[in-house]
Amino acid sequence: MFNIERLATRWGDSFRIMTGSTNDVISQGVTRMISVLIFSALFVTGASFHQPVDYDNTSSRYFLVSAIVDHGTFSIDAYEKETIDKSFWNGHYYSNKAVGAPLLGVPIYWCLRHLPFTGESAPLAPSSKYIVRLLTTTLPFALLGVIMFRLACSAGASVRKAFLMVIAYAFGTIALVHATLFSGHQLAASLAFFSFALVFRTPANGVKIDEPPQSLRLFFAGLFAGYAAITDFLVMIIVFCLAVYVFSSGRPARGLFIFVVGGLVCAVIVAAYNIKCFGNPISLSYSHLS
Repeated sequence: MFNIERLATRWGDSFRIMTGSTNDVISQGVTRMISVLIFSALFVTGASFHQPVDYDNTSSRYFLVSAIVDHGTFSIDAYEKETIDKSFWNGHYYSNKAVGAPLLGVPIYWCLRHLPFTGESAPLAPSSKYIVRLLTTTLPFALLGVIMFRLACSAGASVRKAFLMVIAYAFGTIALVHATLFSGHQLAASLAFFSFALVFRTPANGVKIDEPPQSLRLFFAGLFAGYAAITDFLVMIIVFCLAVYVFSSGRPARGLFIFVVGGLVCAVIVAAYNIKCFGNPISLSYSHLS
């Protein structure tokens, strides 16, 4: 049964911990309360901002989403005069941006285009773009804050320091700015950290990798790392560091194979996209700038 007195007590404990006015042992309930607070603060703050005018970096990604859903093609010919961020090959224009964020936005935009109360709106209506950005970028940003907090606590940081670290990152860097843009940068950062967190929480020794929780963690760690790389190509540097961390941690060969398979899923996705658009699996959009 819902107990308002217990809820108030936990929120009070959470506040005292965050302000450093208690040395009590932290309960799981209080940790969950602080996690909820972090998620709410980051998500609500990011959702409160709306960019009335898109610049070319974000519009090029939105155009690819619309081209796939509204026109059934990867070509952005219908929008090529509206952005300078484009590539040209074989008589057609394409977005020159990494494909990760647009592909993640496609199912969300497709749903919006087929809902009775939004389907009749014009392509790329402001409300549709806002929801796509909110779910593909701001939501992972809020989840990132929670994962950073809980991972720091599990690594030995005090709850107060872990909380302040998350707040400093979320509101003291450009992370919040990118959490309000469909630019792919913050999404890639979130996915890369998700990958690290999964690897960090997967024991390297003494655990049978055949156990489903462990193998799934490593698979999704590879998947998140790979998707981060195809969302922002510069993140390949971070992915390389993650791979070195995984391969040098003494994990069984089966675990390393599962991690690689997760990453290869994303490699296949981007290779298939490159073949369709540019005729070569390793020919990136940046090689065909218009």
